[in-house]
Amino acid sequence: MTVFKGYMKVITKTLPQILMYFGIFLAIYLMISLTEADSPVTDFSAKRLSVSVIDYDGGVLAEGLTRYIGLQHDLVSLPDDNNTLQEELFYRNIEYIVYIPENFEQVCLEGKQPLETVKVPDSYSGFYVDRCIDQYMNQIQVYHSAGYTLTESVDKVIASLEKKPDVRFLDVEAAVVPQFYYLFRFLPYLMIAIMCYGVSTVIVTFRQRDMRMRMNCAPVSPISQSFQAILAFALLGTIYLIACLLLAFLLDGKELLQASHLNYYIINAVLCTGLSLALAFFVGMMAKSAVIITNIVNVLSLGLCFLGGVFVPLDFLSEGITKMAQFLPVYWYIRINDTLIQFPELTETTQATVNRGILIQVVYIIALICIGLVAGRIRSQDSAKV
Repeated sequence: MTVFKGYMKVITKTLPQILMYFGIFLAIYLMISLTEADSPVTDFSAKRLSVSVIDYDGGVLAEGLTRYIGLQHDLVSLPDDNNTLQEELFYRNIEYIVYIPENFEQVCLEGKQPLETVKVPDSYSGFYVDRCIDQYMNQIQVYHSAGYTLTESVDKVIASLEKKPDVRFLDVEAAVVPQFYYLFRFLPYLMIAIMCYGVSTVIVTFRQRDMRMRMNCAPVSPISQSFQAILAFALLGTIYLIACLLLAFLLDGKELLQASHLNYYIINAVLCTGLSLALAFFVGMMAKSAVIITNIVNVLSLGLCFLGGVFVPLDFLSEGITKMAQFLPVYWYIRINDTLIQFPELTETTQATVNRGILIQVVYIIALICIGLVAGRIRSQDSAKV
Protein backbone atom coordinates (compact mmCIF):
# COMPACT_ATOMS: atom_id res chain seq x y z
CA MET A 1 0.00 0.00 0.00
CA THR A 2 2.88 2.33 -0.75
CA VAL A 3 0.86 4.43 -3.19
CA PHE A 4 -2.02 4.69 -0.71
CA LYS A 5 0.35 5.97 1.97
CA GLY A 6 1.80 8.48 -0.47
CA TYR A 7 -1.66 9.82 -1.31
CA MET A 8 -2.59 10.11 2.36
CA LYS A 9 0.68 11.88 3.15
CA VAL A 10 -0.06 14.57 0.54
CA ILE A 11 -3.66 14.88 1.78
CA THR A 12 -2.51 15.53 5.35
CA LYS A 13 -0.49 18.53 4.09
CA THR A 14 -3.76 20.17 3.05
CA LEU A 15 -5.25 19.63 6.52
CA PRO A 16 -4.99 23.32 7.62
CA GLN A 17 -7.05 24.50 4.62
CA ILE A 18 -9.52 21.65 5.11
CA LEU A 19 -9.99 22.50 8.79
CA MET A 20 -10.47 26.16 7.85
CA TYR A 21 -13.35 25.29 5.53
CA PHE A 22 -14.80 22.93 8.12
CA GLY A 23 -14.73 25.79 10.63
CA ILE A 24 -16.45 28.14 8.15
CA PHE A 25 -19.08 25.49 7.49
CA LEU A 26 -19.70 24.95 11.20
CA ALA A 27 -19.98 28.70 11.85
CA ILE A 28 -22.48 29.19 8.99
CA TYR A 29 -24.50 26.18 10.11
CA LEU A 30 -24.76 27.31 13.72
CA MET A 31 -25.53 30.92 12.79
CA ILE A 32 -28.26 30.08 10.28
CA SER A 33 -29.83 27.29 12.31
CA LEU A 34 -30.10 29.45 15.42
CA THR A 35 -31.60 32.41 13.56
CA GLU A 36 -33.92 30.66 11.10
CA ALA A 37 -35.09 27.69 13.12
CA ASP A 38 -37.31 29.87 15.33
CA SER A 39 -41.08 29.95 14.99
CA PRO A 40 -42.25 31.83 11.89
CA VAL A 41 -43.89 35.24 12.11
CA THR A 42 -47.65 34.95 12.54
CA ASP A 43 -48.57 38.63 12.23
CA PHE A 44 -47.86 41.50 9.90
CA SER A 45 -48.27 45.25 10.12
CA ALA A 46 -47.39 47.89 7.54
CA LYS A 47 -44.47 50.16 8.37
CA ARG A 48 -45.39 53.71 9.33
CA LEU A 49 -43.05 56.53 8.29
CA SER A 50 -42.65 60.05 9.63
CA VAL A 51 -44.09 62.49 7.09
CA SER A 52 -44.43 66.27 7.22
CA VAL A 53 -47.13 67.99 5.13
CA ILE A 54 -46.83 71.70 4.26
CA ASP A 55 -50.29 72.78 3.06
CA TYR A 56 -50.52 76.06 1.11
CA ASP A 57 -54.04 75.31 -0.14
CA GLY A 58 -56.23 74.32 2.79
CA GLY A 59 -59.00 73.08 0.55
CA VAL A 60 -61.06 69.89 0.70
CA LEU A 61 -58.71 67.95 -1.59
CA ALA A 62 -55.63 69.05 0.35
CA GLU A 63 -57.17 68.22 3.73
CA GLY A 64 -58.22 64.84 2.36
CA LEU A 65 -54.67 64.11 1.25
CA THR A 66 -53.35 65.02 4.71
CA ARG A 67 -55.92 62.71 6.35
CA TYR A 68 -55.13 59.94 3.85
CA ILE A 69 -51.41 60.12 4.57
CA GLY A 70 -52.09 60.31 8.31
CA LEU A 71 -54.03 57.05 8.24
CA GLN A 72 -51.00 55.19 6.88
CA HIS A 73 -48.09 57.19 8.31
CA ASP A 74 -47.19 59.39 11.26
CA LEU A 75 -47.73 63.09 10.56
CA VAL A 76 -45.11 65.40 12.02
CA SER A 77 -46.07 69.05 12.39
CA LEU A 78 -43.19 71.37 11.50
CA PRO A 79 -42.95 75.09 10.68
CA ASP A 80 -42.72 76.16 7.07
CA ASP A 81 -39.02 76.89 7.32
CA ASN A 82 -36.70 75.38 4.76
CA ASN A 83 -33.71 75.14 7.11
CA THR A 84 -35.75 73.42 9.81
CA LEU A 85 -37.25 70.95 7.36
CA GLN A 86 -33.91 70.11 5.80
CA GLU A 87 -32.33 69.60 9.23
CA GLU A 88 -35.13 67.29 10.36
CA LEU A 89 -34.81 65.32 7.14
CA PHE A 90 -31.02 65.13 7.47
CA TYR A 91 -31.24 63.65 10.98
CA ARG A 92 -34.03 61.31 9.80
CA ASN A 93 -36.55 62.71 12.28
CA ILE A 94 -38.78 62.81 9.23
CA GLU A 95 -38.44 60.78 6.06
CA TYR A 96 -40.66 62.63 3.64
CA ILE A 97 -41.90 66.20 3.04
CA VAL A 98 -44.99 67.01 0.96
CA TYR A 99 -45.67 70.52 -0.34
CA ILE A 100 -49.35 71.03 -1.31
CA PRO A 101 -49.54 74.08 -3.58
CA GLU A 102 -52.29 76.70 -3.77
CA ASN A 103 -55.13 75.81 -6.14
CA PHE A 104 -54.30 72.17 -5.53
CA GLU A 105 -57.37 70.97 -7.43
CA GLN A 106 -56.61 72.92 -10.59
CA VAL A 107 -52.85 72.34 -10.52
CA CYS A 108 -52.63 68.65 -9.64
CA LEU A 109 -56.07 67.10 -10.21
CA GLU A 110 -57.05 68.83 -13.42
CA GLY A 111 -53.59 69.87 -14.58
CA LYS A 112 -52.10 66.53 -13.44
CA GLN A 113 -48.89 68.15 -12.30
CA PRO A 114 -46.90 66.15 -9.71
CA LEU A 115 -46.66 67.36 -6.14
CA GLU A 116 -43.44 68.90 -4.91
CA THR A 117 -41.84 66.51 -2.46
CA VAL A 118 -38.52 66.17 -0.65
CA LYS A 119 -37.25 62.73 0.32
CA VAL A 120 -34.10 60.72 0.85
CA PRO A 121 -32.73 60.00 -2.65
CA ASP A 122 -33.39 56.45 -3.94
CA SER A 123 -34.78 55.30 -0.59
CA TYR A 124 -37.54 52.73 -0.20
CA SER A 125 -39.40 55.13 2.13
CA GLY A 126 -39.60 57.71 -0.65
CA PHE A 127 -41.14 55.24 -3.09
CA TYR A 128 -43.45 54.01 -0.35
CA VAL A 129 -45.00 57.45 0.27
CA ASP A 130 -44.99 58.23 -3.47
CA ARG A 131 -47.19 55.19 -3.97
CA CYS A 132 -49.51 56.35 -1.18
CA ILE A 133 -49.99 59.79 -2.80
CA ASP A 134 -50.49 58.27 -6.26
CA GLN A 135 -53.19 55.96 -4.90
CA TYR A 136 -55.03 58.88 -3.35
CA MET A 137 -54.94 60.99 -6.51
CA ASN A 138 -55.94 58.08 -8.75
CA GLN A 139 -58.92 57.16 -6.57
CA ILE A 140 -60.06 60.78 -6.38
CA GLN A 141 -59.82 60.99 -10.18
CA VAL A 142 -61.95 57.85 -10.58
CA TYR A 143 -64.72 59.03 -8.22
CA HIS A 144 -64.69 62.56 -9.60
CA SER A 145 -64.93 61.28 -13.18
CA ALA A 146 -67.91 59.14 -12.14
CA GLY A 147 -69.87 62.29 -11.21
CA TYR A 148 -69.22 62.60 -7.48
CA THR A 149 -68.43 65.98 -6.05
CA LEU A 150 -64.96 66.63 -4.73
CA THR A 151 -66.14 66.39 -1.11
CA GLU A 152 -67.96 63.10 -1.79
CA SER A 153 -64.92 61.72 -3.60
CA VAL A 154 -62.63 62.55 -0.67
CA ASP A 155 -65.08 61.02 1.83
CA LYS A 156 -65.35 57.78 -0.14
CA VAL A 157 -61.57 57.44 -0.52
CA ILE A 158 -61.02 58.03 3.20
CA ALA A 159 -63.87 55.67 4.11
CA SER A 160 -62.43 52.90 1.91
CA LEU A 161 -59.07 53.21 3.65
CA GLU A 162 -60.59 53.25 7.13
CA LYS A 163 -62.31 49.92 6.53
CA LYS A 164 -60.26 47.09 7.98
CA PRO A 165 -60.61 43.48 6.80
CA ASP A 166 -61.65 40.86 9.31
CA VAL A 167 -58.48 38.75 9.57
CA ARG A 168 -58.41 35.73 11.84
CA PHE A 169 -55.40 33.52 12.50
CA LEU A 170 -55.95 29.80 12.72
CA ASP A 171 -54.92 28.37 16.07
CA VAL A 172 -52.52 25.79 14.67
CA GLU A 173 -48.98 24.99 15.60
CA ALA A 174 -46.57 26.45 13.06
CA ALA A 175 -44.10 24.04 11.54
CA VAL A 176 -40.54 24.58 12.70
CA VAL A 177 -37.67 23.58 10.45
CA PRO A 178 -35.34 21.23 12.35
CA GLN A 179 -31.73 22.23 12.80
CA PHE A 180 -30.32 19.21 10.98
CA TYR A 181 -31.91 20.52 7.76
CA TYR A 182 -29.45 23.41 7.70
CA LEU A 183 -26.48 21.07 8.09
CA PHE A 184 -27.58 19.08 5.04
CA ARG A 185 -28.36 22.32 3.22
CA PHE A 186 -24.81 23.69 3.58
CA LEU A 187 -23.12 20.32 3.09
CA PRO A 188 -22.27 20.92 -0.62
CA TYR A 189 -20.14 23.96 0.25
CA LEU A 190 -18.09 21.94 2.73
CA MET A 191 -17.71 18.88 0.53
CA ILE A 192 -16.81 20.73 -2.66
CA ALA A 193 -14.21 22.86 -0.87
CA ILE A 194 -12.66 20.01 1.12
CA MET A 195 -12.59 17.47 -1.69
CA CYS A 196 -11.18 19.90 -4.22
CA TYR A 197 -8.43 20.90 -1.81
CA GLY A 198 -7.64 17.38 -0.69
CA VAL A 199 -8.15 15.31 -3.83
CA SER A 200 -7.22 17.85 -6.55
CA THR A 201 -3.95 18.73 -4.82
CA VAL A 202 -2.99 15.06 -4.64
CA ILE A 203 -3.87 14.42 -8.29
CA VAL A 204 -1.89 17.45 -9.49
CA THR A 205 1.08 16.37 -7.37
CA PHE A 206 1.10 12.82 -8.73
CA ARG A 207 0.55 14.02 -12.31
CA GLN A 208 3.90 15.82 -12.37
CA ARG A 209 6.18 14.41 -15.00
CA ASP A 210 8.95 13.24 -12.65
CA MET A 211 6.47 11.69 -10.22
CA ARG A 212 4.62 9.91 -13.02
CA MET A 213 7.83 8.48 -14.45
CA ARG A 214 8.93 7.22 -11.04
CA MET A 215 5.56 5.55 -10.49
CA ASN A 216 5.74 3.91 -13.91
CA CYS A 217 9.10 2.41 -12.90
CA ALA A 218 7.78 1.20 -9.54
CA PRO A 219 6.99 -2.52 -9.05
CA VAL A 220 3.30 -1.67 -8.65
CA SER A 221 0.91 -2.32 -11.48
CA PRO A 222 -1.19 0.58 -12.87
CA ILE A 223 -4.34 -1.22 -11.75
CA SER A 224 -3.05 -1.42 -8.18
CA GLN A 225 -2.03 2.25 -8.27
CA SER A 226 -5.50 3.26 -9.44
CA PHE A 227 -7.15 1.07 -6.82
CA GLN A 228 -5.05 2.57 -4.01
CA ALA A 229 -5.81 6.09 -5.26
CA ILE A 230 -9.55 5.37 -5.30
CA LEU A 231 -9.26 3.87 -1.82
CA ALA A 232 -7.52 7.00 -0.49
CA PHE A 233 -10.09 9.34 -2.01
CA ALA A 234 -13.01 7.22 -0.83
CA LEU A 235 -11.54 7.13 2.67
CA LEU A 236 -11.26 10.93 2.72
CA GLY A 237 -14.86 11.36 1.59
CA THR A 238 -16.15 8.77 4.05
CA ILE A 239 -14.32 10.35 6.99
CA TYR A 240 -15.78 13.80 6.40
CA LEU A 241 -19.24 12.50 5.60
CA ILE A 242 -19.29 10.52 8.85
CA ALA A 243 -17.98 13.58 10.70
CA CYS A 244 -20.84 15.69 9.35
CA LEU A 245 -23.44 13.04 10.18
CA LEU A 246 -22.06 12.72 13.71
CA LEU A 247 -22.24 16.50 14.05
CA ALA A 248 -25.89 16.39 13.01
CA PHE A 249 -26.59 13.65 15.57
CA LEU A 250 -24.80 15.55 18.32
CA LEU A 251 -26.61 18.84 17.71
CA ASP A 252 -30.05 17.57 16.70
CA GLY A 253 -29.97 13.81 17.09
CA LYS A 254 -33.53 13.38 18.36
CA GLU A 255 -35.11 15.24 15.44
CA LEU A 256 -32.83 13.50 12.94
CA LEU A 257 -33.68 10.01 14.21
CA GLN A 258 -37.38 10.86 14.05
CA ALA A 259 -37.14 12.29 10.53
CA SER A 260 -39.55 10.57 8.16
CA HIS A 261 -37.05 10.48 5.28
CA LEU A 262 -33.76 9.79 7.07
CA ASN A 263 -32.74 7.24 4.44
CA TYR A 264 -33.15 9.80 1.64
CA TYR A 265 -31.20 12.43 3.58
CA ILE A 266 -28.29 10.01 3.93
CA ILE A 267 -28.50 8.90 0.27
CA ASN A 268 -28.50 12.53 -0.83
CA ALA A 269 -25.49 13.28 1.39
CA VAL A 270 -23.62 10.28 -0.04
CA LEU A 271 -24.36 11.50 -3.57
CA CYS A 272 -23.15 14.98 -2.60
CA THR A 273 -19.89 13.46 -1.37
CA GLY A 274 -19.52 11.42 -4.54
CA LEU A 275 -20.27 14.45 -6.67
CA SER A 276 -17.65 16.48 -4.80
CA LEU A 277 -15.07 13.71 -5.30
CA ALA A 278 -15.87 13.53 -9.01
CA LEU A 279 -15.63 17.31 -9.31
CA ALA A 280 -12.31 17.26 -7.44
CA PHE A 281 -11.03 14.54 -9.78
CA PHE A 282 -12.04 16.64 -12.78
CA VAL A 283 -10.34 19.75 -11.35
CA GLY A 284 -7.19 17.76 -10.57
CA MET A 285 -7.03 16.47 -14.13
CA MET A 286 -7.55 19.94 -15.62
CA ALA A 287 -5.39 22.06 -13.29
CA LYS A 288 -1.82 22.65 -14.41
CA SER A 289 -0.43 23.30 -10.93
CA ALA A 290 -1.48 23.13 -7.30
CA VAL A 291 -1.08 26.91 -6.97
CA ILE A 292 -4.25 27.73 -8.92
CA ILE A 293 -6.40 25.18 -7.10
CA THR A 294 -7.22 27.71 -4.37
CA ASN A 295 -8.78 30.07 -6.90
CA ILE A 296 -10.62 27.25 -8.63
CA VAL A 297 -12.01 25.97 -5.33
CA ASN A 298 -13.33 29.38 -4.29
CA VAL A 299 -15.04 29.95 -7.63
CA LEU A 300 -16.57 26.47 -7.79
CA SER A 301 -17.72 26.19 -4.18
CA LEU A 302 -19.18 29.70 -3.91
CA GLY A 303 -20.54 29.83 -7.46
CA LEU A 304 -22.28 26.45 -7.37
CA CYS A 305 -23.67 27.09 -3.88
CA PHE A 306 -25.02 30.57 -4.64
CA LEU A 307 -26.64 29.51 -7.91
CA GLY A 308 -27.76 26.13 -6.61
CA GLY A 309 -29.76 27.47 -3.67
CA VAL A 310 -27.39 26.67 -0.80
CA PHE A 311 -26.74 30.20 0.45
CA VAL A 312 -29.83 31.80 -1.09
CA PRO A 313 -33.08 29.76 -0.93
CA LEU A 314 -34.45 28.72 -4.31
CA ASP A 315 -37.68 30.66 -3.66
CA PHE A 316 -35.69 33.91 -3.57
CA LEU A 317 -33.94 33.35 -6.90
CA SER A 318 -35.33 34.86 -10.07
CA GLU A 319 -36.97 32.69 -12.69
CA GLY A 320 -34.06 33.06 -15.09
CA ILE A 321 -31.47 32.05 -12.50
CA THR A 322 -33.61 29.11 -11.40
CA LYS A 323 -33.84 27.82 -14.96
CA MET A 324 -30.08 28.15 -15.36
CA ALA A 325 -29.47 26.47 -11.99
CA GLN A 326 -31.33 23.36 -13.14
CA PHE A 327 -28.23 22.48 -15.15
CA LEU A 328 -26.18 22.35 -11.93
CA PRO A 329 -26.04 19.22 -9.74
CA VAL A 330 -26.15 21.24 -6.51
CA TYR A 331 -29.59 22.54 -7.51
CA TRP A 332 -30.97 19.00 -7.52
CA TYR A 333 -29.33 18.21 -4.20
CA ILE A 334 -31.10 21.22 -2.65
CA ARG A 335 -34.32 20.39 -4.48
CA ILE A 336 -34.36 16.95 -2.86
CA ASN A 337 -33.67 18.36 0.60
CA ASP A 338 -36.42 20.98 0.25
CA THR A 339 -38.87 18.34 -0.94
CA LEU A 340 -38.06 16.04 1.98
CA ILE A 341 -38.49 18.79 4.58
CA GLN A 342 -41.74 20.10 3.06
CA PHE A 343 -43.51 16.77 2.60
CA PRO A 344 -43.50 14.34 5.55
CA GLU A 345 -45.15 11.82 3.23
CA LEU A 346 -44.02 11.58 -0.37
CA THR A 347 -46.73 11.55 -3.00
CA GLU A 348 -46.26 10.17 -6.48
CA THR A 349 -45.22 13.61 -7.74
CA THR A 350 -42.78 14.39 -4.93
CA GLN A 351 -41.32 10.87 -5.13
CA ALA A 352 -40.69 11.45 -8.82
CA THR A 353 -38.91 14.72 -7.99
CA VAL A 354 -36.64 12.94 -5.49
CA ASN A 355 -35.89 10.10 -7.90
CA ARG A 356 -35.14 12.53 -10.72
CA GLY A 357 -32.75 14.49 -8.49
CA ILE A 358 -30.92 11.32 -7.46
CA LEU A 359 -30.61 10.16 -11.08
CA ILE A 360 -29.30 13.52 -12.28
CA GLN A 361 -26.63 13.59 -9.57
CA VAL A 362 -25.51 10.07 -10.52
CA VAL A 363 -25.28 11.11 -14.17
CA TYR A 364 -23.19 14.14 -13.21
CA ILE A 365 -20.81 11.95 -11.17
CA ILE A 366 -20.28 9.56 -14.08
CA ALA A 367 -19.93 12.40 -16.59
CA LEU A 368 -17.34 14.29 -14.52
CA ILE A 369 -15.25 11.14 -14.04
CA CYS A 370 -15.37 10.27 -17.74
CA ILE A 371 -14.49 13.81 -18.83
CA GLY A 372 -11.67 13.90 -16.30
CA LEU A 373 -10.26 10.60 -17.57
CA VAL A 374 -10.39 11.80 -21.18
CA ALA A 375 -8.78 15.12 -20.29
CA GLY A 376 -6.07 13.37 -18.28
CA ARG A 377 -5.39 10.96 -21.14
CA ILE A 378 -5.02 13.82 -23.64
CA ARG A 379 -2.71 15.79 -21.36
CA SER A 380 -0.59 12.71 -20.70
CA GLN A 381 -0.16 12.17 -24.41
CA ASP A 382 0.81 15.80 -24.91
CA SER A 383 3.35 15.56 -22.09
CA ALA A 384 4.82 12.39 -23.58
CA LYS A 385 5.38 14.17 -26.90
CA VAL A 386 7.28 16.93 -25.11
